[in-house]
Amino acid sequence: MVGLMCGNSAASEQAIKLSLNTAKTNDLTVKDLGGGEYEISTTGVDPYVLTKKLSKPVGTNTLSVLSFETFAFKGIKNVQVFFAPPIAEAHSVSGLKIESSEGWVPFSVNLMQSPQWKKGKNSFRIDFGTKPQRTFRIRNLQLREL
Repeated sequence: MVGLMCGNSAASEQAIKLSLNTAKTNDLTVKDLGGGEYEISTTGVDPYVLTKKLSKPVGTNTLSVLSFETFAFKGIKNVQVFFAPPIAEAHSVSGLKIESSEGWVPFSVNLMQSPQWKKGKNSFRIDFGTKPQRTFRIRNLQLREL
């Protein structure tokens, strides 16, 4: 389900809440804990999950940051975010890291780092490194302003 969060001014675009598609995964399991919170456990060396598709493609004027909060006892290297269609290396931002923490911490990626970020994107794929046996949580997944 896609919802909108209230913005601070009429001139700014509103953030778009994103949901994970628990049926579109690879080398991981996702448990929907409700309220926009998920528990993720990696089971192989290519763990990723797709978001549910947005009802309409996203423009790039100001909504260019994919963000969430995470709680991970062990850090995760080699995080990569793809924006689609298509899911292709050129349509991604890589070299990201989720830091280890003992509480909730923010994670964000500016999709404008990729020259391919443009109008017409309606889903995302998040790759969570290359290590099995990592369990962590994410919540408040959204596409927002910088």
